[in-house]
Amino acid sequence: MPCLHPGDVRKLKAVSASALEPYIRDCIVFSVQGYRPNCHEMAGSDLDGDQYWVYWGNELEIENVAEPLLYPSAKKSVVDRVTNELIVDNVLEAFTNRIPGIIANTHKVIADKHPDGTRSNEAKECAKLFARAIDARKTGENINLHLINQYKAQYCQTFPGWMMKFDKTPMDPPSKSINEILYQKALQAWIHPDNYEDVIRPLLNAELPVEPVAINMDQTMEQDSTEKEHGRCCKTICTIITLIILAIVVYVFVISRK
Repeated sequence: MPCLHPGDVRKLKAVSASALEPYIRDCIVFSVQGYRPNCHEMAGSDLDGDQYWVYWGNELEIENVAEPLLYPSAKKSVVDRVTNELIVDNVLEAFTNRIPGIIANTHKVIADKHPDGTRSNEAKECAKLFARAIDARKTGENINLHLINQYKAQYCQTFPGWMMKFDKTPMDPPSKSINEILYQKALQAWIHPDNYEDVIRPLLNAELPVEPVAINMDQTMEQDSTEKEHGRCCKTICTIITLIILAIVVYVFVISRK
């Protein structure tokens, strides 16, 4: 994960290997049979810390398994010597890299608007480029966004509501995708104060299906103030940690130059 193409979801047959049971817990052992590893069929995974979601229930079934995309491996850049300048650049790039997010957001809009959805050629190209962008810090590849910029100009003039791009122009008419349906349902959700169960209102103007609850506004405002204060503290701590890391990197760089 994350996976941007339907073919990234694979339907595999689980086989019990009793000899491995005493030694393996919460681990997937992929088959070595076939011309292509199963893991690579999932967003080009190369087992470098990738995470997988496994489902073996009966409520969710895949009738037609999509063909996996071919994810060509990017050629790794090689340098003669690792310098402090390269280390500093790599650390700064890790903190400021926005390219995967740009590609993923463009893919979401295309998948929502295009008649073929995630199976469209545009969405497939986004999925391939996204996989390369994720590994760019490892391979050193410089991702070219020329194609993505073309897609953005064509598709990203408006955004579906479920993407919650409140500073952008919303789609009109609204999206009819399953994501939008789930998003609208979530907006209508109301949490029962006693058992914390989700209660979905069928209509926006319908009465709540539970008894009204008296709210102490003073207590609520005090809780909101406390939560905001905690949020500010967390942001401050994260900023301080980031500055400390950058200071250490710069210090090592300066010392090594002397």
